Amino acid sequence: MDGMSIATAGLNIEQYQLNPVVLAYHDSTRPVGTMSNIHTVGTVLHGTVNFAPAGVSEDADRMCALVKAGIVKGVSNGFSVLDARPDRNGVMRVLKSVLHEVSLVTIPALNSAMVTERARASFRKVLETVSTRRGSTATVEQRRAHAEALRRDLARRGLLSVGDAGRREMAAAKRRDLQRRGFLT
Repeated sequence: MDGMSIATAGLNIEQYQLNPVVLAYHDSTRPVGTMSNIHTVGTVLHGTVNFAPAGVSEDADRMCALVKAGIVKGVSNGFSVLDARPDRNGVMRVLKSVLHEVSLVTIPALNSAMVTERARASFRKVLETVSTRRGSTATVEQRRAHAEALRRDLARRGLLSVGDAGRREMAAAKRRDLQRRGFLT
């Protein structure tokens, strides 16, 4: 954002918090999740992106994978300017504005607007989620199979922290698969 500076103290986030949508590339037809824990630290706006559950949206699945892989790192916002004034150097100082949306982008207007942390799911949390569903009539075997399918999907997408034992197990399974397919002897 060469030539523009947005004062976070004058950024109104109340309207955004009513519908804290996160978009892919500022495209309102491509929502990928919501934003929570919105706050400022000094002059920087922070928040947590909560991606739509896996399988709900191809855009969300794709964007989540791209962010987790570190390919898409940029964050950008859509806002309306309520009050702005140029300073002595010709930089437009946005003193008051209203936040409308937050987007994940490949190239942010502000070079420092980046994803700063990527979370990993815990298999234990996935298992708890599967096994504690209210009103579930699934058998223990069905719950285990569902939990294992979720674990494999999360691990495949790089969203699962499996620990050393889990990594060894996945490496052994990969070796067995490669041997079965004739790539290893």
